[in-house]
This record gives sequence, C-alpha cells and structure tokens, in this order.
Amino acid sequence: MHLGVPADPPARALADVLVSQVGAPAGLFRDPAVGPLVADLVAAAQADPDIRQAVDEHWIRPRRDIAAHLLHEAVGRGEPAPGTDVPVAVDQLFAPVHHRLLLGHEPLHEELATVLVGQLPAGLRPGRHR
Repeated sequence: MHLGVPADPPARALADVLVSQVGAPAGLFRDPAVGPLVADLVAAAQADPDIRQAVDEHWIRPRRDIAAHLLHEAVGRGEPAPGTDVPVAVDQLFAPVHHRLLLGHEPLHEELATVLVGQLPAGLRPGRHR
C-alpha cells in the first residue's frame, strides 16, 4: 500500500487529473485497514498540535498543493474562469471525501471523485461568494 501523493502526466485533461487526485484518497479510505486509521489520526490531530502538523505536512498540504497548482494553471488557460477562488475549489474537491470518512453518513463510493469533479465547474464562478 502506498500513501504517497499521486502524480499525473500534465498532458491529461484537468478533469481527469482532478478525478485521479481526489479518487486516490477516497480509494485509500475505502480500505478497512486504512480508513479507520486515518479517521483516528485526524481525530487525534484535534487535540495534539504535533499530530496536526504532521497530518498537514505529510497528507493534507501535498495533495492541496498539487490540486491548487493544477487549478491555477487551468485558470490561466481560462478553465475555470479567472478570479476563481482556488483554495475554496480545492476544499470543494477534498472536503466531501474527508467528511464522508469522518462521519460515515454516506459511502465513499468509487464514482465519488468523478461526481465531485463533474459538479465543481458550476460553482467556479468568480466573485459570487466574497
């Protein structure tokens, strides 16, 4: 099992790369040996600053940085629109995966990443929520 950050060739379409980036942690979290461990780690991070920093540095930040880089490049190409709030877009992609892991209210089904990425463009309109 590899918990590293997935890499994608830059020639792929933005949506395909984002599905891969969001789908990788969702797939890991579906693994009964990994999902509960990550949930416990996130819970422990709420009370322990050292765990919080480690989770951020080694899990959250690398994935966010890649997704943000991909989205910034896409904004430069006009997809999504200029003025897109990239950090919020990254939250929109990854937060539902973590939310489902931590609360268990809905499954982390295999199509989740595709659905999240597919629905994201409708919310990427500049200046609407500031």
